[in-house]
Amino acid sequence: MHRLLYCTFAVALAASSALAAPPAAQWRGGGRAARPATDLHGDPLPLGAAARLGTTRLCQAGTALAFSPDSRLLAVGDAEGRIALWNVEDGRRAGTLAADPPARVTGVGFTTVGRPRVAASLSDGRLCYWNLPMELPPPGSAAAYEPLGTPATTQVDTALLRMAVAPDGRRLAVAARGLVEYVALADALDQTVGETWRGLTRGTEGLTFARDGRQLAIVDDEAVWFHDIQSGEPSRPPLKHGGTAPTPISLSADGLIAIGGPALRVMRLTDTGAEPVGLDAIPDARVVGVAFAPRGGQLAVLFERGPGLLLDVDHPGGKRIVELPGPGHTRLAPSWSPDAETLAVPTATRELMLWNINSGRQQFGDALPAATRGLTSVAVSRDGNTIYTGSIHGDVCAWDAHSGELQRVLSRRPVAGEEQRAESAVGTASVDALAVVETGGVLALCREEISCWRGEQSVVKSRLDALRVSPRAAAFSPDGKLLARFDGKPPIGLFDVETGRQLAMLDEGVHADHLAFSLDSRRLAVARYGRLYLFDTAGSEVWKERLEGTVRHLAFTPSGHAMQVVVDYEGVLWVDVKTGGVTRPFALPERSRGGGDERLPMALTPDGTLIAQANSDRTIAIREATTGQEVLLLAGHEGAVTALAFFDRGRRLVSVSSDTTGVVWDLLDPRRSFRPASGEPLTAQQAAALWEQLGSADGQAAWSVLVSLAHQPDEALALLADPPSQEGQIAGWIADLDAAESTARSAAYRKLFALSVQAEAELKAALEQTLSAEAAARIRRLLSRLEGPARRLEAHRLMLARRHRGLRSVRLLEWIGTPRAIELARRLAETHVDELVRAEAGRACGRLNVE
Repeated sequence: MHRLLYCTFAVALAASSALAAPPAAQWRGGGRAARPATDLHGDPLPLGAAARLGTTRLCQAGTALAFSPDSRLLAVGDAEGRIALWNVEDGRRAGTLAADPPARVTGVGFTTVGRPRVAASLSDGRLCYWNLPMELPPPGSAAAYEPLGTPATTQVDTALLRMAVAPDGRRLAVAARGLVEYVALADALDQTVGETWRGLTRGTEGLTFARDGRQLAIVDDEAVWFHDIQSGEPSRPPLKHGGTAPTPISLSADGLIAIGGPALRVMRLTDTGAEPVGLDAIPDARVVGVAFAPRGGQLAVLFERGPGLLLDVDHPGGKRIVELPGPGHTRLAPSWSPDAETLAVPTATRELMLWNINSGRQQFGDALPAATRGLTSVAVSRDGNTIYTGSIHGDVCAWDAHSGELQRVLSRRPVAGEEQRAESAVGTASVDALAVVETGGVLALCREEISCWRGEQSVVKSRLDALRVSPRAAAFSPDGKLLARFDGKPPIGLFDVETGRQLAMLDEGVHADHLAFSLDSRRLAVARYGRLYLFDTAGSEVWKERLEGTVRHLAFTPSGHAMQVVVDYEGVLWVDVKTGGVTRPFALPERSRGGGDERLPMALTPDGTLIAQANSDRTIAIREATTGQEVLLLAGHEGAVTALAFFDRGRRLVSVSSDTTGVVWDLLDPRRSFRPASGEPLTAQQAAALWEQLGSADGQAAWSVLVSLAHQPDEALALLADPPSQEGQIAGWIADLDAAESTARSAAYRKLFALSVQAEAELKAALEQTLSAEAAARIRRLLSRLEGPARRLEAHRLMLARRHRGLRSVRLLEWIGTPRAIELARRLAETHVDELVRAEAGRACGRLNVE
């Protein structure tokens, strides 16, 4: 019965995930295009996403794993109290459970008493149980993706460290602060803590049931202890393991035990102890995960570094069945499905590899090579058509920027004349710096090696002498000729990309957390904690500045006259390149500041007017550089955002994440528009509303206007060429102060209140006319605002609105980019009253003329 329920649950949810929409056309500067609903793999895209690089299937940093009794679902808990249910057949997410309040999931499993349930232990001492639905929503229903209900909760202790579920699903055991507590589930409604064994262990590292469910093995920092489930008494002598925490163990169905730690040990349990089982050719590496297949005979072994192994322990010496590739693994044991046909393998790249034991191949994900996972860096080609991503494997992937399709993998190759090294190039070093240079080449730094690709050929590959570690900070110069890197100990080195030769060393006492070159490649900025330095490329110091707080990000503005610096307490600062003086600070919300060693990447648009900021909650905020106002919030990554890059004149953004995927964001997604396109010219009233919102202090409202106008370029150019006049409107609003309806009088008062400085002359003239006492009183209240500080505040507000409107108009004209748009931008550069707007318009004209 339970198998039927689980099968129905998995099939129905998988069917609801499989609905796909046709691919969408790309917006090219005019008209509107349908938004893509799914990525190339048929999975939903978040709002604002145009494409996804890679796939989100089975991408999750898990803290606990468990298969459902029918082997169709995989439950994965995480550090934030969520449990994702994944469909084993296709890797799609089938549902999500969430603990409230959130806490780290330390164990997860399925119980089968009464009805199917998911049980989880949490780090705050709770045991939570979620009922799986007996009747499922129809295929295609959005309810399939909703949380499956509020969990029942039992408070056990202040900290639950481990949990194990018996093979029959009727019992579970938890370890709490070194005390093993036995929990009995008498029936579907009984979720109380039963017998408790105390004082048996010293710091519980793990616990597991024997396959027959009669014994519980408990691992502490010295030995493995065995206890009878019924009596709680020791069932056999303890096994000393001599490992260091954590020490993974696994029990087989036929009396074998595997113990990880500094080295793998497999023993056969006897009445008096254990006899070792010899295994040949096991790598000399720390074992972080072991798991016997449910029916015994096969043992999965994960190593701290390098690929894992699937062994046949019944074969003399331990025959290798298959290698489980991956750049190292998390300290999370592999998990077998109850039917012994699927093995879930967690890796260090947040992915969960599912291996089909019958075929010896990865069950899902063969369509994408390993180099597409664990993305660490990103760069975009000059034409905006190709996105390059670097990974922890040391390779570079080239993706189509419009569809998200993987075009090719650029693998590292040996230096000309050098013999191929014995170790594999893949998986030995991550891409620590990535750049696309003016000549069209793609540069990548992997530890001590610099690779450069032009097309399919690796034309330059140099070795940096005496360097064998990944840098703490590294950056390529925009012209592709220089590399700056800091390896944790001074000095910071400047290297020639072509030869790998060291050209200069910076001050011996300078450390670096962030490095950035100016756009002309003549200056190098260095940030370390609260200190900021500027050097020339000969290694000479230009100036240094001390800042309050820790620097989290460093970048030169496109104009080259200033640097953008992000520090913990002061938010975003602009630092003058010539003097080092700090100007134009604005604060950031707490989620955008980072903490500890957390590095939240940022990016500037080509015109320097927009900032993309990764947040600690995995979202991305788009802000106006001049005001700090948040205009967009992009959400859709499952892991921390590791790199960002703008392209297509700042209209699109690509982000890569530790969830093993990248997302191409369309910042002009029509669904964010203020006014849907109707095909009809703007009326005077609509034009006035758009013009007012364009200068709004509400960044998100103003952005929706920009999106509307960007998709209606003819109407946008007409509006900017002939802005609506408010003279006639002011007279109408003054007349409405005497309207019969109170709503009309209130609306008119609000409009005049917002424009009291501009309407001062008309308001004074109106007082000389015949008005009702109520209308005259309203006018006098409005005029009273123009006396003293109120007038100055109002004038300042109007100045800011004019500046905001001008800067946003320049951005819109550069997006449109037609000859008429260039002409209007030139007019703003010559005639606008605000100096900042004139300067930005002039730079936009320069960029448009160059293109």
